[in-house]
Amino acid sequence: MFVTGALDPRLALNEAAFSTTRAAGEVGINWRRDPKNQFRTSIDGSTVKIRGATSSVLRSDREVAGGSVQWQHTMDQANQFTLFGQGAIVRYPDQDVRNVNRYTGGAGWGHAFVNSPYRPVIFLSGFGGVEDETDETRGRHFGRTFWGGRAGGQLTLGPSGTVYGTVTYERSDYDGTDPTFLRKRNDDFIDVSIGYRHQLDSNWSVSPTFV
Repeated sequence: MFVTGALDPRLALNEAAFSTTRAAGEVGINWRRDPKNQFRTSIDGSTVKIRGATSSVLRSDREVAGGSVQWQHTMDQANQFTLFGQGAIVRYPDQDVRNVNRYTGGAGWGHAFVNSPYRPVIFLSGFGGVEDETDETRGRHFGRTFWGGRAGGQLTLGPSGTVYGTVTYERSDYDGTDPTFLRKRNDDFIDVSIGYRHQLDSNWSVSPTFV
């Protein structure tokens, strides 16, 4: 069994009203059927508060609750395959026209070059899903289908140092015509991150990351 929690404040230096605070938590179970197969299931939730929003100080501006399942299969010493599915409800307390139910699925593969210098590891994954609007009359333009992929890897520089990086791409196609711009919305999202993890001891590490 595992439990995780996170608090993520983000300060907008020039426009303080757009500063956000996100709190999230997850609880779940990992179990192995045999040495090659591992299963994981969890439930999670998060809230986001925008400083300049009109709602009360104690009320969230976005709330998400859901669950996920995952199967991880170790094919051999160097290769690992993952299959996953997620479902969540996304709610906006002050703007219920934006409420959606999200369903996501995907698969991933990882490969370790066990006999190479720096022990490089690479991984690739693909995903896709839908966000169904709860208000089909007013909120159709908030529903969408999406798909994308992620690639990344890491290099071990020494007993206590690892450098890593990821690239993510996501395409979104929205269902309805936006009432303001009178056209359907399509988004392309790209995220790049690189970081370094320094292992202080068996329990603690420091990981500066650039995104």
